[in-house]
Amino acid sequence: MEPRETFLETAIQETYEETGLQAVNLQIFGLYSGEEGYAEYQNGGQVFSVQIIFRAQQFSGELIQEGAESHGHRFFSPGELPKINSHQERIIMDWVNNTELPIIK
Repeated sequence: MEPRETFLETAIQETYEETGLQAVNLQIFGLYSGEEGYAEYQNGGQVFSVQIIFRAQQFSGELIQEGAESHGHRFFSPGELPKINSHQERIIMDWVNNTELPIIK
């Protein structure tokens, strides 16, 4: 987040920067924290993340395949998911299982 930026503004900006898609009509999906948010980075840094997840009802633009943070972008249906990053798995599985929103964990 940039100083003075809202969660919603950050979600829209990060989506655009990382995918080339302009997300509109965002709704809160869930708030995630706790033990499952633990990660250790290659440099030895350790974090417990707090994730604020939005769901876009609409988007426009072309899906881009560039940038250091992503290796490839595709859309998946719940039945055709690839191996999921363990740090994101609980969020994606809440989507797959159509968990009642908003989710607070």
